[in-house]
Amino acid sequence: MKFGVYGCRHFHLEMAVDEMLKLGHECIGIYEPEGPLARKLAEKYSLAWLETEEQFFQAQPEIALCSSINHEKVKQIEACCAHGIHIMLDKPLVTSLEEYERVLEASITSGTKIGLMLTERFSPPVRRIKQLIDDGTLGDVVSLVFSKPHKLTPETRESWHFDKVQNGGPIVDLMIHDFDLIRWLTGSEVSKTMGMMKVGDREGYPDLYDDARLLVQMENGVTATMMADWWTPAAYPCFGDERIVCTGTKGRCVAYLTGEPQLHPEPFLTLSTETDREDILPPLPASRGLMEDFLEQLAGRPSIVTQDDVFKATYETLAADHTVQVIRK
Repeated sequence: MKFGVYGCRHFHLEMAVDEMLKLGHECIGIYEPEGPLARKLAEKYSLAWLETEEQFFQAQPEIALCSSINHEKVKQIEACCAHGIHIMLDKPLVTSLEEYERVLEASITSGTKIGLMLTERFSPPVRRIKQLIDDGTLGDVVSLVFSKPHKLTPETRESWHFDKVQNGGPIVDLMIHDFDLIRWLTGSEVSKTMGMMKVGDREGYPDLYDDARLLVQMENGVTATMMADWWTPAAYPCFGDERIVCTGTKGRCVAYLTGEPQLHPEPFLTLSTETDREDILPPLPASRGLMEDFLEQLAGRPSIVTQDDVFKATYETLAADHTVQVIRK
């Protein structure tokens, strides 16, 4: 299939480009009017540079890959839908409920598929949690904890990352993964969400929303705590100490998605049950990658992430952001 890059302002997109090329698909080129990241990507993979949007659409790609400024993605999605081009985007999909309604309508009207880089479903430790739930090792799920501390690294981020309107803030930008996983791991839908989000704690960035905490109740009674912030120290060995804790009636497991730098640098998972002490379990690799899974969806075959998953997780994330209490310094 032919694919192209339609907006490139976040490095996550390189994963999708790399996978598509390794799968043998043809890249028609990159269109991105601003930012140095796209140029680096074009040089690394020897991709054509497209000067205008017209050139992008004239090349007639079947799939577009997009990591534009979050607030601007709605325009790219609508344009691709109008041209009958399927699109895979870096998270988040959009930044407001109004934008959500626009892209939902565009997808329904055009029949175009919209994918989202919900990469944590493909994480080997997370897939092991899913297996432990499905095979009954953990019993019935009681609660989940999602922890997402991140480094801010202001010296490497463009200014739009620090603006709530353009970026979406920590709930929209980071917790989309958690809302996706809680639906997938529990097999249930969100019933109620409450929480808080802080702004103005970081010197030099008075408008930055830098910390968010949510409590979530699922329709089947499972509860979850979600935490995300931009306060991981610069000297920490990786971008953040990302973990998931799943507690069931028969056991408890902890997924260290970024490893534990002092003990086990690679991602891993521990399990404790009523009869066994805490043991380290091997992660469970995914049967396919993110883009290969999207291609399966386009072919009408079962996929790990469906378009329904994309829209439902996005809606719950935006709804939580819309109702959360904002605390100012």
